[in-house]
Amino acid sequence: MKQNTDDLTIGMMGQPPHLIAKFRELVASGESPRIAEICALRVAPGGKTDTSHYAGMGLGQLASVLGQDHVNKLVAKAKKAGISVGPNSIYNGSLADKRGGADPGAWLLVGEGQAKAKEVARSRGMATADSDEVKYGESDQRVEFASKWLEKYDKKKAEKAARKKEIESDSLKTGVRSKLLVNPKA
Repeated sequence: MKQNTDDLTIGMMGQPPHLIAKFRELVASGESPRIAEICALRVAPGGKTDTSHYAGMGLGQLASVLGQDHVNKLVAKAKKAGISVGPNSIYNGSLADKRGGADPGAWLLVGEGQAKAKEVARSRGMATADSDEVKYGESDQRVEFASKWLEKYDKKKAEKAARKKEIESDSLKTGVRSKLLVNPKA
């Protein structure tokens, strides 16, 4: 059953029901929606603390975003892999490896916050928004592909330049020959 969200601010969308109830109570008592949001969430608008980062982002919110069928497939894959998934679990696909839903590092809990996500990302050599220590290296395979591609590109470019030079010299010769045929004394 979907909630009526017509009266909610963007920051209140997807929050747990008790926070939405507090927000509506504050608005009904005369507070502006922005102040009610700040008071209900206890965070400045746009501010994310480690504990509020995943607030209201359990499986129910995930289902409203991805669709219940997709969430059911993710949960089934996780349970098959032996991962304990509950209503406060969050699937973070950007952390997942090739196993997708069966990757234990991609499943977080609401209370774990950003610190856990950053820890997983760093352990896998992924960049995070505030990390300078993550190196943006390229795999040997990508470097090899790029160098082969550049060799082919340079070779084709050189062939094209040679053909253009040949065409220009041929047209110059043809032009001179045609002038000589028309005016042999030239």
